Amino acid sequence: MSKFRLSNPFSKPNFQARLLSAIVLVTIVLVSVFIGGHVFVLVAGGFALLMLVEWKNISDTKTGHLPHVLNGLALAVTLILVAIDQVTLAGILLFVFVFLNSLERARRGSAWRAGFGLLYLLFPILLLVLLRNMDGGLGLVLFIFAVVWSADSGAYVLGSMIRGPKLWPEVSPNKTWSGFVGGIALGTAAGAALAAGLGRDPVAFGILALILTVVAAGGDLLISRIKRHFGVKDTGDIIPGHGGVVDRMDAFLAAVLVCSALIYEFPDIWGRF
Repeated sequence: MSKFRLSNPFSKPNFQARLLSAIVLVTIVLVSVFIGGHVFVLVAGGFALLMLVEWKNISDTKTGHLPHVLNGLALAVTLILVAIDQVTLAGILLFVFVFLNSLERARRGSAWRAGFGLLYLLFPILLLVLLRNMDGGLGLVLFIFAVVWSADSGAYVLGSMIRGPKLWPEVSPNKTWSGFVGGIALGTAAGAALAAGLGRDPVAFGILALILTVVAAGGDLLISRIKRHFGVKDTGDIIPGHGGVVDRMDAFLAAVLVCSALIYEFPDIWGRF
């Protein structure tokens, strides 16, 4: 009978690069979140721009700069409008740009690539700016980051240690059920603990954190499936040890979408920080 042995997740060849990159990214994000205002808008816009560039590069390799121009205009216009609280107009123009991007891409086929990419990558960023600007937004944005980051760390550590059965090997061969459980456990615990520390109901926000950890894992798998479709391992190589910006934001994008919907639809349950 073979002896069961735990693996050391910190002995992986790219662990140091991964850790240093994560520290830099977390520092940039947290500083901008605490400062808020135009600083947060600029940092959020910078991440959105990098994601849109990556998306175009992996999904549309046979054309020039026009998609980049359309994406850049969509980002600049909608982000400015959201920052000055013209939310309805920003939403209308976002869908106008989705249509224009899809129309431009239709000349080469697969119009969904341009439309879906712009909507899925930009819409959560706009929602994030709205969440940060609302009353109590600082605590709520910190809550989302804490849940997603903790879930990612829990999945990485426990999945690397225990390994075991694969979660969905055809889509993401490195993800395991042990990592999935570890992510849910640590993400839920972190969300409940932060909510309690900020004077909120740890049970209610623990449930919200549990939902977000599952959604975040789904967002990760969605981008993994899309990368398989495009035949790429990573969306980019700008972040040492992690790949591209979309690779780091995949879980977060889905979590922001669902958290925004739940906070909006059930304010009496979740309240505000």
